[in-house]
Amino acid sequence: DQILRFKVNIKSNLTNPGLLYWWESPTSLPATYILDINGQLRETLIGPQTQESLEAIIKSHQES
Repeated sequence: DQILRFKVNIKSNLTNPGLLYWWESPTSLPATYILDINGQLRETLIGPQTQESLEAIIKSHQES
């Protein structure tokens, strides 16, 4: 498992979400998935994220 192999020290799904939700596997790690209140995938972000970048993306989806 990549999370264990890379010793990721954040809360994460240990199960590949692609297997659970039929999403494509990310091209690299870290990968962040933004879901709406209904559990629908809205964004797939590849690479490190900041609090500011995540808040901006969430806000943009709330406005649309």
